[in-house]
This record gives sequence, structure tokens and C-alpha cells, in this order.
Amino acid sequence: MAAGSLAAALEVAAAEQGLTLGTVLSNDSDPLRTAGVASTAPGRKACWIFIGSESRWFNINGLCRGVQLLSGSTSDLGELARAAAGWRKGAMLREIEEAAPFVEVSELAEAHERGPAEAVTAQWRLLLEDLRQEARRLGLARQTLALAETASAEPKLR
Repeated sequence: MAAGSLAAALEVAAAEQGLTLGTVLSNDSDPLRTAGVASTAPGRKACWIFIGSESRWFNINGLCRGVQLLSGSTSDLGELARAAAGWRKGAMLREIEEAAPFVEVSELAEAHERGPAEAVTAQWRLLLEDLRQEARRLGLARQTLALAETASAEPKLR
């Protein structure tokens, strides 16, 4: 509140660490609780930061080609600025996670980062793992699992 907006507070936190965020976007309808940082990397949308309504807890989300690659929560505005700066400059997800350990990088997000073929392979593997667990837990019909395994092996169906 003292900075006037979350965007302004984020800019100060970044400047204190020698980081550049470019023009930090502000949501005019809720400038105290929402800010965005545009990315220079192709396909990446601005990452958006939201502050909790009851406590000082920041959430960050970043999309690339419609898939959430970046997410996490922290109470440390400086750490948040490091994550946003990494997203802005197009750093790899693991690099962002190293700079800001609160960032959660999923296996699927990393696969998307490597490209569509990797993402499809990872998604099928995760789907099959879930189906195998459900088959054991719920007695899922073997035919259903077999159908999914066959589909995953067929490039046209993948």
C-alpha cells in the first residue's frame, strides 16, 4: 500500500536487486493486489502476480502457448521479483526455480518448454501412470487400460 500499487512495490524490489522488469503492468481495477510482467520470450504471455486478500502472500502464474509453465507462492517480494525477472528475460524454468526456489516446475511444464512432441510424450506417460494406479485402486477394466496403452503407442492417435 505504501508504494501505491503492487506493480510499484515489485519495481522497487527488483531495483533493489539490480533487476529489470520492463514496464510492470497494473490492473486498474485492483492495483494493490495485481501486477504483470511481460516476457521477451516468444510465446510467453505476461506473468501475473496476485497478492492474497487476507495476508501478504504472493502468487505468480505464467503461460506460454496456453499452458501454465510458471506457478508458485511466496511471502517474499524480492524472491518474487527474481522469478518475474527470469520469466521476462526468457530464462529456462529450472533457472527461474534456482533464482526463486518457491517456483514450482512440473515435469509437464518442462516438457512443454522443450516443445510439443515432448509435451505429448510426457502427457501420455502421466495419463498412463494415472490409469494404472486407478486400475489397481478401483479395479478399472483391463480393456480400458489396454486401449489407452495402444492409443499411446500409435502416433496418429497421440
